[in-house]
Amino acid sequence: MSLQSSLASLTLVLAAAVGGPAAPAAAAKIAVLAPRVESCGAFPTEERARAAGDAITDAIAAHVSRRGHYVVTEQQIQALVGIESARQLAGCDASSCSADLAAALGVDLVLTARVTLVGVGLLLVVKRIDTRGEGGRVVDKRLPVAELGPLLDAIPALVGELLVTPPTLTTTTPATTTATTPTATASTASSTPTPAPTAANATTSPPVRVPPSPRSEGGHPDAAALVARLAVAVDEASGAVIAFMADDALHGPLFAGRAGQPLYEARLSGGSQSDGGFDVLFWDPRFREGRRGSVARLGSAGVLTLQCGKATTTFKVLPPARARERLAKATLRKAPWQRALLGVGRDDDLTWYVVDGARDAPADALDLALYVGRRGHMVAIDAEGARVDGDFVFAGEGVKLRLPPAEPDASGRPRPGTFTLGAASTAVTPVDVFMAASEVYSVVRPWGDLPLGTPCDAPAPTAVGGTGKDRSPR
Repeated sequence: MSLQSSLASLTLVLAAAVGGPAAPAAAAKIAVLAPRVESCGAFPTEERARAAGDAITDAIAAHVSRRGHYVVTEQQIQALVGIESARQLAGCDASSCSADLAAALGVDLVLTARVTLVGVGLLLVVKRIDTRGEGGRVVDKRLPVAELGPLLDAIPALVGELLVTPPTLTTTTPATTTATTPTATASTASSTPTPAPTAANATTSPPVRVPPSPRSEGGHPDAAALVARLAVAVDEASGAVIAFMADDALHGPLFAGRAGQPLYEARLSGGSQSDGGFDVLFWDPRFREGRRGSVARLGSAGVLTLQCGKATTTFKVLPPARARERLAKATLRKAPWQRALLGVGRDDDLTWYVVDGARDAPADALDLALYVGRRGHMVAIDAEGARVDGDFVFAGEGVKLRLPPAEPDASGRPRPGTFTLGAASTAVTPVDVFMAASEVYSVVRPWGDLPLGTPCDAPAPTAVGGTGKDRSPR
């Protein structure tokens, strides 16, 4: 039987066979297909690989069911159209094929998975095909060992990430927003509208408007006087440029950018200098491995090194005449990122709660913003008169986030926080700002894809992760 005829026959019989009792109103009907498991050291035979696939399917189906959704398994499909036809259906990898399958099954979503060997470990990829116009999603987990146990342990978080779809916001314009109504704003993290999360599935949703921008493009007030004192180093391969004070690099300012674009001031956070050389640290919270971010020059050598986490880029210092030519065409600007990370929390549904405020502002002028949502898909909730109170409480009209210090209590358990919207509340676990900064700035991205404007944005993109000595995560 062909794939098309399998789909056709399945359409005729599935409604009666799996229509069953209606699922809860908030639930979806989800088909869970057997994964493709690559034979490897952990699964040396086809039989072992198939057994692993069955275990993964059962685990995914169980966690989908626990979230209140109706599950259609491959066993049900096999009973309806036969084993071979079911295998054809499960083997279709293209989105169009999966969409046809979803339509034939009468389901809202199809979940497929793939397990492949990567080095000595495994890569588990779970894909969601959506027939309701929300688009597909893909999540993955890389495991350091090729064993089934860690694979199964990774499934709950991946399923949770794929299936959390918060209620939709009522969208209004700024003109219709009143001073006493909390307002939620779609972040620029996604090019498509992102629904706003609500506390414990609250039935009320605040209207949408634009959040405060974290970037400022102001010119540097001392640009004219600085040009004569700046030395310039370039990386010809990437077009990156670093301009530093030839007579006092440690105290700055230091600028970085790309040829033909503005050069932005770096936020220096310490270092050392002697015998014509220097090693200067700067703010870049995305890196935790190696050093967070530094620019170094050994003695008066003609090279300069940019360190971003574990990635290193070598720059060539230009002769003074060429440096002046470069600077004559450049625009010097102040450090662009004008917001500071103030509080971070996360709940059991992998929803993040991130609070930021105006950098170096007094307590009564922080212009607080609260971002809530899944990583890469956040909304900003601006409440009129929001303030920080006590155990770090973001409080505004109708919305409140309480984040106690991210330290254990006397029993060794983390002190819980809460997020309240209207009359509904949900538990939130506080996360140390320093420990969370790398993930917030590089993965969660409440502010979307806006560049931070640090020297690490000048060369080609670099890897993120690890630990560093420069404790300047905000």
